Amino acid sequence: MSPAKLVVVLGATGTQGGSVVNALQKDPNYRVRCVTRNTSSEKAKDLAVRGFEVVAADDAYAIYAVTQFFEVFPRCSAAQAQETELHHGKNLADAAASVSTLRHYVWSTLPSATRITNGRRSLPHSDGKADVDEYILSTLPALAAKTTFAWTGTYHTNLSLPTYQPTLLATAGWHIMLQPCSHTTPVVTIGDASVNVGIFVAAILAQPEITLPARYVLMSVSENTIGEWLGTWSEITGRQAAYVQIDYDQYADLWGGYGVEIGLLMKFWEFAREKSWSKEGVEVLTGNQLGVSGLVGLRQALETIDWS
Repeated sequence: MSPAKLVVVLGATGTQGGSVVNALQKDPNYRVRCVTRNTSSEKAKDLAVRGFEVVAADDAYAIYAVTQFFEVFPRCSAAQAQETELHHGKNLADAAASVSTLRHYVWSTLPSATRITNGRRSLPHSDGKADVDEYILSTLPALAAKTTFAWTGTYHTNLSLPTYQPTLLATAGWHIMLQPCSHTTPVVTIGDASVNVGIFVAAILAQPEITLPARYVLMSVSENTIGEWLGTWSEITGRQAAYVQIDYDQYADLWGGYGVEIGLLMKFWEFAREKSWSKEGVEVLTGNQLGVSGLVGLRQALETIDWS
């Protein structure tokens, strides 16, 4: 029997990294090494208790890499956060390129709103990641040949965030969702990211003949309109709900920095629609093409949230 291949997971205590760790733990073909900024955090200690190495990477077969725009935003401007994420992403790629044993680099990224719309829309938390893609493809060809670019759809937990969660209008007895876009705006979702990201990454690593070289994968379970998200929430909670479209500036004023960025996201999806998850000249692989199964869908995931 061949020895287990070492997979290094960056951001192992986060939603995506944690999902990958949990999925690969079940596969005897791999052993997992967890990389996290704070090895003394409770989540890091829990990983150690579960038998994972929580250290640096130097002899990896595969690396799963992710950066976090919202760890620094909105403490700094969106432009600064985008530049920070680009810097981190480049550093990760440079480090991965220097690992002689590396055979597969899975980079968690997002489409470029600026390129998709020919500059008519921008989205800092997406564009920064996409700029890392171009750095890998143009500057590190040997790493690009080992890279799968993985796009992660919207988390189901986004609906519990202030910028999305329906709010009770006490005088009417209805819950209102305020958004700066039409209710028909499409939203591609990963469903339960804490489960589904890991399932996708396991499938990506298991099929390098499909996912390499330099292939793109959309990790998603479904596409629903934002109005359908609200309808599903209403059915789950038994609460009457209404969708209200407001101006982008009003949305940004209500929620400050997060409203600015999430408002840009919703306006981009409304504008680009089916092209929101695309790249010119690139075939994007789906879960069906990878034979992915066992995913937690949107409704099932939303039912796990305590809406009381």
